[in-house]
Amino acid sequence: MQLINSIKSEWLKTRKSAASWLCLIGGLFIPLIFLIGFLYNGETLSTYGEVENVWTAHFFQVWQSMVVFLLPMGLILATSLITQMEFRNNTWKQLHTTPQPYYVIFWAKFIVIIGMTLQFFFYFNLGFLLSGIIPSLVVDKQLPDATFPYSQFFTSNWKIFVTCLPVLALQFLISLRFKNFFGSNRCRIDVISCHINTGRQLGACVFKSVQLQSPNHDGHTRNYERY
Repeated sequence: MQLINSIKSEWLKTRKSAASWLCLIGGLFIPLIFLIGFLYNGETLSTYGEVENVWTAHFFQVWQSMVVFLLPMGLILATSLITQMEFRNNTWKQLHTTPQPYYVIFWAKFIVIIGMTLQFFFYFNLGFLLSGIIPSLVVDKQLPDATFPYSQFFTSNWKIFVTCLPVLALQFLISLRFKNFFGSNRCRIDVISCHINTGRQLGACVFKSVQLQSPNHDGHTRNYERY
């Protein structure tokens, strides 16, 4: 019960921070670009050509644009914004005087960060679905004919989420230790290196599994990776 109350209080703090807006804008940014591109060119998911499933091809393309840079950096920014609230408002001493153990305080903050990450995933996947449905309704006046791969969809999101956890944990520890954004120069280098490696891991997570064939402009086939 003590942990639950602490989580509620920490979650209320996020309403006054930029982390909530970062999750919303960051989650919808890439899908919105795809949506605008489809509508501007008068295209739909059928643009992906003769692929096994246009939803899978669209999922690959949207996540490919997200995982290499925007997602890891967004995780670092959101984690820093949440943990730096106590430094910015000089409220660590007040927080430590509350009748709760230190581990409850830190676990509550980390659980809230995980919740914000799940919120980001929700916005992103909502934008992903809308970026495929709206162009079909506007251009073709109907929903996409392809069957939506629910199993692959949830499995893929779970793999990407699990891959994000090491970055969340590392940045959380660094942000608790240092007052400034990335910490010391050495920690800044470590965070950037972790960000690059995580982008590669997330990219490998998206690109790994069964090969998806799609015709290229020169008539040859192009390999897509699929969950």
